[in-house]
Amino acid sequence: MRDKTMQNDRHINILRNQNEELQTQIKALQKSQLSVGKSVLGSSFLTDRDDDDDYESYEETIVPPPSKRKKMKSSKS
Repeated sequence: MRDKTMQNDRHINILRNQNEELQTQIKALQKSQLSVGKSVLGSSFLTDRDDDDDYESYEETIVPPPSKRKKMKSSKS
């Protein structure tokens, strides 16, 4: 019984360490995502909007890249 408890404790410690590593990686990814978002969309886009707002309301302001604009024009005619 004691061996099982020690084994479980080791398992718990391993899982805690893995959890900490993953949390650190998540935070790093979120920071890098935020910096990419700021550089692509402009910092005012991310800082001025309310968290309650839908992303959909901002989609209309995004202009497609030139290659997609040409395709959109040609498909209409």
